[in-house]
Amino acid sequence: MNEQRPRRAMLAMAGALAALPGAPAWAGADDRPPEALVRWGNAIKAAYPHYATVTGGFEREGAIGGRCLAPGEPTPPSARHSISEAARAARAADPAGAERACVAALIPAPLLQVKLEPKDQRVFAHLVLRVAGEEGGPDAKAKLEALLDHGPLTNRSEQALIPIGPFVVEVAAPCSVGGGFAYDLYDVILAIQAARPDLAPPSAVAYSPCATHGYRWMSVAEVQASAAQPRELWGLDMPEAREDARKRAAIPAGPL
Repeated sequence: MNEQRPRRAMLAMAGALAALPGAPAWAGADDRPPEALVRWGNAIKAAYPHYATVTGGFEREGAIGGRCLAPGEPTPPSARHSISEAARAARAADPAGAERACVAALIPAPLLQVKLEPKDQRVFAHLVLRVAGEEGGPDAKAKLEALLDHGPLTNRSEQALIPIGPFVVEVAAPCSVGGGFAYDLYDVILAIQAARPDLAPPSAVAYSPCATHGYRWMSVAEVQASAAQPRELWGLDMPEAREDARKRAAIPAGPL
């Protein structure tokens, strides 16, 4: 049994977003979260005042990008998956080696994880955001392109990977969000652009729709167009209901 796991879990809980400005709960230099991820956590929390709760912490283990095909698993057909022909050939020749190469291409920890709980899930989705990367690190879009060549598998929820500079922001929502995910995804894109105006804005996201296992590239322009499309969801007019909810959140509460 790994005796470090309970301690890591406690540190992650202690590092909840309410404590992020100075990260005082992280006792030593080895335990302190990277300053870049602290900065991301504070920026995300500030971008979502219209949500009921925004909580999170830091993960010392894990990776962003899904999971890799294990030896013995069938390789999905090209029509359903983004795995490259070179990776298909590598899997056929050496399945274990192909899995190792895919795992090495995942975006590794440390990770910031943020959970966003809406006041009304008809209007805004339950979201989980995860951020990985380091200042001055390699270009995240190139890393994602290399990862997607290996055809990692998603968990069939609504998911997207957004590269911005050296960082990757993973967005996940339950399938129950339906056609509303485009609005939530574009909100995240706008929030991370505002958080890091010093970085070139993302031009594309890797998107995995509900009930699918793989990512495909989608331009930010496509996401923006989808987020501008009027829809009626759960009897509410979108995106107007979302804008109204934001305006209400910005109005200070009156005297009791």
